[in-house]
Amino acid sequence: MDPRVASQFINKLPEPELCPPPNKPDRRLHTGYWTAGRATGGGQESWFVRRMVEAYDFTCEAKEADGTPLYTDAERRLIERDLLLEGTVLLVSDKQINNKSVGNRTAAALVGLCVGHPGLVRFGWDGFQQTIDEWFLPDGTTSESPAYAMMTLHNVWDMPQALRGYTEPAGYRGPDGKRRVAVDLYHGTAYERIWENCFKGLQGDLTFPAYADSYRDTRIGSNFLELMAANYPERPEYLALLKETCGEDLAKGYAPLALYYREPGLEKKLDAAHRAAGLVRAGFAHRPHAHGHRWARESAAAQREPLGESPPSGQSQSHLLEKRPRAALRPRLPLGSSAQTPGLAHGGAPHGACSMKRTR
Repeated sequence: MDPRVASQFINKLPEPELCPPPNKPDRRLHTGYWTAGRATGGGQESWFVRRMVEAYDFTCEAKEADGTPLYTDAERRLIERDLLLEGTVLLVSDKQINNKSVGNRTAAALVGLCVGHPGLVRFGWDGFQQTIDEWFLPDGTTSESPAYAMMTLHNVWDMPQALRGYTEPAGYRGPDGKRRVAVDLYHGTAYERIWENCFKGLQGDLTFPAYADSYRDTRIGSNFLELMAANYPERPEYLALLKETCGEDLAKGYAPLALYYREPGLEKKLDAAHRAAGLVRAGFAHRPHAHGHRWARESAAAQREPLGESPPSGQSQSHLLEKRPRAALRPRLPLGSSAQTPGLAHGGAPHGACSMKRTR
């Protein structure tokens, strides 16, 4: 069976699947998209796709010492079409919102940013909004356990980073008929409340309460603390928590993010941050072991509005993935080759330089 076809219709396959006896084919995978994958088999294809698109983003415009591009046009076309865009076929076919699928939507959006595909970006962006507005509770607390809140945030954290200041290209309209402009997903959204409640939910030993299926040592990782301190400078308590976790000089911080997002000399501001927030070492030690997480999902948050029914067998997802030239997607970044990728079943994208640069 063509993997691309199977990816789009996993719960309604066009022909019988192979299965070991005594099982009998029923034209669907028993677990559906929950464990589906092409590069992996655990339902979190995003971990592979995100690594590939990030690696390509770092190298797509690289040159040899003599000025020769690292990739030829043919190699770039191959990577963008047959690896990155092809890798999104499975991702855009799963419309559900759960702690796995939201990461797949993130991966699709990053590919869209990289190769110039606003339809993919919007698909991931919509998934992010549904995650923070519906998977999490209205006040920002987790609908499941703290451990699964951290897992879900691991699957979406790079969306608000990649979309900082992003505006959809002129002339593009999403499924809602609107064009989104100049975003800051860290402020004025449910995402801000989520981080606030993660912080407030910590016990005195800086771990979360071990209830439901959470772990006794679940805590906010240093990777998240770097992002909290970088994106919420008006919250000195986040900076104080970063110091409490990573040391007086922040030497134990999360280097892959600190390298790009930490303000130079940030460690010198920590004393003032501690005084302002009142979170000295002794203060942390005496915080009560209490939490603000609620156990039940509110019915309003549970009743999600679906993005739309899956298309009938044989139809592609092209209505989601309308292509736009790179210049229209990220005009402030340099263009690569003007060659176009051959048409893809779910919409081609222009061949060109990546646009996810980690800029401050």
